[in-house]
Parts: sequence; structure tokens; C-alpha cells
Amino acid sequence: MRGLVFDIGGTNTRVALVSASGRLGKPVIFPTSKNGPKGVKKIAEEAKKMIGSGAISFAVGGLPKLIREGNLQGWIGHNIKSLLYKKLRCPIQLENDAALAGLGEAHYGAGKGKSILAYITASTGIGGVRIVDGEIDRSTGGFEPGHHVIDAPLVLKRGPRSPGYWEKRISGSALEKRFGKTPKEITDPKVWKEFREYFALGLVNVSIFWSPETIVVGGSLLKHPQARLSDIRRLVKRYCYVFQGAPAIVRAKLGDIGGLYGALHIAKKQFFKR
Repeated sequence: MRGLVFDIGGTNTRVALVSASGRLGKPVIFPTSKNGPKGVKKIAEEAKKMIGSGAISFAVGGLPKLIREGNLQGWIGHNIKSLLYKKLRCPIQLENDAALAGLGEAHYGAGKGKSILAYITASTGIGGVRIVDGEIDRSTGGFEPGHHVIDAPLVLKRGPRSPGYWEKRISGSALEKRFGKTPKEITDPKVWKEFREYFALGLVNVSIFWSPETIVVGGSLLKHPQARLSDIRRLVKRYCYVFQGAPAIVRAKLGDIGGLYGALHIAKKQFFKR
């Protein structure tokens, strides 16, 4: 039995095989298509290249929530699970991409051994998940911390698509929209000072609402030299006054393939114990 794990991100898609012994193969990474059916076709093509003449027994993968102001508008309205099944002809399980990355960190990365874990990623968008006892916590509609209100007066004045939401203020796509440059190209210290402050305040809210033992943070924005996680930790400690101490804030260990490890955990649980 061999399976496929994949992670469809706002910028890149990652796919890898899972061996019969449950080991993760070398990932293949390529730009995410702006068109849903084309993106699914590319995943299937890469899967068939990797597996050769064999059959795929299962597929587990992550996908962002598809909303009108999101980065994958060309995926909206398509039944991605059905499209994948038509191409792969095997059981398909989909989960939120940030939730899978958090699950990967909980079992194979920086959150290993933690009973209550929050995972936050800051890249094209801001996403996250609450992990309890090694599993994605129960919810009615998933977890979308990037869409929590960080500037109430701005939201009340300008409405629900204003920069008063965490993701709309400091995500990679938000920074690029505001300054006309990719985050890598932005060097103004004032911009990154604001990023650190708003990111820290968002983590304060995560701490208060989710009460985690540890917060694992990842994503491309935190790789910028001016993101400075040490400053973010100091700000969280300062403003998270309601508890005796703020939760530990640690950097993700699995990098861009955390979602594949989260999918691997689900695959082992769902398909290797039958």
C-alpha cells in the first residue's frame, strides 16, 4: 500500500508519496495553479510520475478555506475532492492546510509532546489551529485566527473587508497590496516594527482565547530578518497580563512541509490501522 499526501498553499503546492511502511518520500514542490481543475490535474500528474505503474491507495491533503477575497479564487465552486477522486481513484481526505501544518508540528516538529498547542503561520495569509492531545481540536467551522478583529474602530468604520482584521493588516498579500512590493523587498524598519507589534497582539489574543501551553509560529514572513521573533516574544509577554505567564512561543521546525507531515499523521491513523 502506497499513498499520496499533498498541501495546496496560496503560493506553492507540495506533494509526496507515503511508502508501504509509512515513511514520507521526497516532496515535489511547484507553484499553485490559479485554476482549480488545472491544479488538481497537476497534482495527479506529479503523483503518477512518483508512483510509476503502481496504484495509489489513498490521498490526504490540505487546502485553504476558499473565500472570495482569498488567494485561490479560481478554485471556488469546484468540488476539489471529487476532482481528485476522478484523477486518482482512491479514498480522499481533505483538511485545512494550516491545520495540517499544526498537526505536523505537534507530532514531528516543535510542538511534539505538548498537550495543548496553538499553531500560527504567517505567509501569503495568516492561518492556524488548536491542537489538543495530538489531534485537531473540535470546531463547527474550522479555525480562522487570521480573520479575527485586530483593529475594531477600523472595522466599524470601513466594514468587513477592511485592514482591521489580522490577516488584512500584516499578511504577505496585505503587505504587498499596501506597499507594492513583496515582503522580501520591503526594508523599511517602520513596516516591520508594525508587523512585529500587530503579530504579537494577535498572539496575545490567541493565548487568551485558546489558552495553549505553547504557540508554534511559522511561515515565510517570520523568515525575514526584521521579523525578529525575540521582539515578538517580549511584546506578547508584556501584553498577555491576564495569565501568570505567557505561553512559550517557538519557531516551527518543519518549514514548508509541515502540512505533509500532518497529512502523514492522518494517513497513518486512517489507513494503516485498518
